[in-house]
Amino acid sequence: MTDESCCEHYRKQEEEQRQYDSPMLWIGIYIAAASLVCSVAMAGDVIHGIHRKKLWFPCKFFTVNAASLTVLAVATKLPVDLTTRMQEDVIDTKLISTVFLITIMGNFLTSFSSMDSNAILVNIVALGILVITIAVNECIQIVTGRFGMAVGAIAPACRWFTSISFTRRKLRNDNHHKEFTLVETYWIQRWVEWKKRPLPLRVRHLKCKKVIEDVNIFGMNLCIGIQIGIVITSKFIQLISINITLPLFSCFYYCKRLKEKLIFDSSASTDRGSSEQGISSPELDLNDYVLLLEGEAKLPNRILKNMCLQMNKEIRKGQNQQPKNLKELLSKSRSNFKGVADFDISQVSNCWTRPVVTLTTIAIALPNIENHRVDGLISSVSEGLSYANLVEESFSSKGDDVLNMKRAAHVAWRSIELYRKWLEKDLRKLPLKGISVEETLQTLLDVAEKAAIEFLKDVTGGPKVLATNSMCRITQTMLKDYGGNEDAHKDGSLFEQLSIMIADILGACLSNLPHVIIRKCYCNAIEEREKSVKHATRLLGETEEILEILGRHQLPCLSGDRAAYIDEWRTVMMQKETPSILSSPENETILSSPENKNAASSSSELHIDVDE
Repeated sequence: MTDESCCEHYRKQEEEQRQYDSPMLWIGIYIAAASLVCSVAMAGDVIHGIHRKKLWFPCKFFTVNAASLTVLAVATKLPVDLTTRMQEDVIDTKLISTVFLITIMGNFLTSFSSMDSNAILVNIVALGILVITIAVNECIQIVTGRFGMAVGAIAPACRWFTSISFTRRKLRNDNHHKEFTLVETYWIQRWVEWKKRPLPLRVRHLKCKKVIEDVNIFGMNLCIGIQIGIVITSKFIQLISINITLPLFSCFYYCKRLKEKLIFDSSASTDRGSSEQGISSPELDLNDYVLLLEGEAKLPNRILKNMCLQMNKEIRKGQNQQPKNLKELLSKSRSNFKGVADFDISQVSNCWTRPVVTLTTIAIALPNIENHRVDGLISSVSEGLSYANLVEESFSSKGDDVLNMKRAAHVAWRSIELYRKWLEKDLRKLPLKGISVEETLQTLLDVAEKAAIEFLKDVTGGPKVLATNSMCRITQTMLKDYGGNEDAHKDGSLFEQLSIMIADILGACLSNLPHVIIRKCYCNAIEEREKSVKHATRLLGETEEILEILGRHQLPCLSGDRAAYIDEWRTVMMQKETPSILSSPENETILSSPENKNAASSSSELHIDVDE
């Protein structure tokens, strides 16, 4: 081959290589963007953990899910690629990507604690496939031929330091070595359950069944052994870490106690009398309220205090957002919530929100009522419905008819609240001025009956039909009750009576709020538990004064979850003799006496059992 042909051949190779390398810039930008997203998310978790004083840095922004695993696959594209030539800069980049993957896995760990078993299994399998792929590819490359790292290392290092600070107390126990080598049953409980579970295979051949069962038992035993090995290794590493850092902790706590002693001595020298007054009463041991796993160390007091501070913060937020209009409305409610039984003479199944919406609609439609009174009622009912919905959501199942009635109330209320319209009819423009209250109610009844006929023809008009049926029944009841009442012929008087009736229904419904709060605190879904408890504490702050108002009212004797349903209230209240209890301090004192204790527990208490 001549020199000219050789030069031409090399030029062609260089040109082809430049063409192959031309997309590398965009691929690098693509990988850098994905890495930046991961780094920002990890930094967000670090900032959130420091801000909330949660030194275990819970995964709030960077959790294991389909999106994060996809971004991670993009960020680790180079270690997966086997076709790229192993030049020096490429080797460095692949090494950095590998370290980046390890760092990310360290940040992922705590996100598994907020998942159920199925989600944990799926995400571990997906993450394992990615990790195994990268490990295998890099091993192949080794046989055949360094910003989203410093930030990512903060959270794992702090978790390690926090973990050993929690468990260092075990070294004071004589049997600490045994505790660190003990494998608690909950680590292998699921594997043992799977081992005992029969395989869903329809194999008739006896020998095949035996082989499959033996293979299954062997596989489960292998997994149990691996799990035990991982737990023991982790505990051994933890024990070594505690022994290494023990001098540091000892020095830190010695300095802390010395500082506290100096402060105490200086304060005692200035005022010895104040020291005696400053002795505080024994604090409540909050560890008694913490559910711990077998062999788990007690939480430090500072962690418990931080948790209490967070809860108190949420309660204060709720106290600053208390529904003022609703409190004013509930102050009009009667002591026995009589309006619960009076709004409708029929025995048709109902929910809390539907009669409230219907009664509010009638009150808005009354002529000669000042706008500020109408606006105030709408604001009060709007605040009350938000809490009534919580009650119904907490005690209603998905297949319950209450859901259909709730949907009907929601459809009607949305139009009333925003546009002062009831099912597309302007309530303030109906031809009601200058006529009596009885004629007003009759007009509303006629409008509801016509609307019901129209909505029956519409396939999607189910909720609207329920709303019109409620309007028909309630207006018929009011025509019967107020037809001969002279005071009721005044619009203002009827408006006030409707407001009291609405207050009775909302008050009876909201008397279930303590049980709603308890249910939220006992949320079983681990991925929703923290959010649910936070919502419960804020709800407690918001409804603190409302519960004080309702605590002075009479409650019917309803056991279990019956108090959460308006139909149960109406059944009891419509009876001739309705046993009830007045929730006042005076009555509680009377019921606490020995001779009345048994009677109170049988017929005069509000029994609501929360079944979890």
